[in-house]
Amino acid sequence: MMSADIQVQRATSRYGDLASTQGTPVPLRVVDVPGSINATYVGVNDGYSGQSRISSLAYSSTIAGRLAFTTSVYHDFGSTKNTGLFVALSMPIGGNMNASMSGGFDQHSPMLNASLSRTPEYDGGFGWQVQGGRQNGNTVGLGQATYRGRYGDLIGSVYQNRGGTSAELDGSGSVVFMAGDVLAGRRIDESFAVVDTNGVANVPVLHKNRVIGKTNGSGHLLVPNLLPYDSNHLAIDPLSLPATTPISSTNLNVSPQARAGVLARFFIESFSGAQLKLVDERGQPLQPGAQATLDAFRVRKALCGGL
Repeated sequence: MMSADIQVQRATSRYGDLASTQGTPVPLRVVDVPGSINATYVGVNDGYSGQSRISSLAYSSTIAGRLAFTTSVYHDFGSTKNTGLFVALSMPIGGNMNASMSGGFDQHSPMLNASLSRTPEYDGGFGWQVQGGRQNGNTVGLGQATYRGRYGDLIGSVYQNRGGTSAELDGSGSVVFMAGDVLAGRRIDESFAVVDTNGVANVPVLHKNRVIGKTNGSGHLLVPNLLPYDSNHLAIDPLSLPATTPISSTNLNVSPQARAGVLARFFIESFSGAQLKLVDERGQPLQPGAQATLDAFRVRKALCGGL
């Protein structure tokens, strides 16, 4: 495989920067040719697929900062002598919506496809996709709806091809047993972590500075889809805790192994306190220095103080 990129740089005669003061020459012009070009060649010779000598050339670029353009062409110099051409356009159209269109031909058969989709929010919600096209002389269509919740994704699809219609319902999620707790969550493809707040419930947990949930009644929260063998930043929001709560740290970096989990412990000490106000039989506060005795619990006499 080979790739190429072309760039020309230029500046005016009066231009200067910090590097030029140290004697580094300043280029006089900058012309960046947008996009990239890739060329590949693959040779295969086996009893199943026969002899293939496939060469391809591809070009991709972004137009006006929004429209992604890709085109490629290939030819098999082996036994099939097939030639194919592919062109695709894709553009975001606001929010989480994206529109795309592609066309071309393969083995002398034309193809055309168009789609419009909306990706559900990471925090949860609904998404959808509609797709239609024609390939190998057949009209194909797809309608899909997705619901993303805290405990997984639910996907319903209706597909049409060769005059027939089929429907499908898929669900995905995960169940993790760690730290003496059973936790359900979204599908785990890579690695995960279980946040432990030492039994403190309803603590907001952040991943990449985004709140992804709160700890359950046991002080646990499952964080799926972390990068294996990499530093993943986890944090808790201490503003939801009492000001007197001792916390060892509000940030942790964890590096789980591939397809494995790690326990992220935040040592939060729970605190229970009470304020007592001692009054006489008339409801008036006792004078500082007065003695109070609780006979029922055999508490020694104590002096009352005032603020």
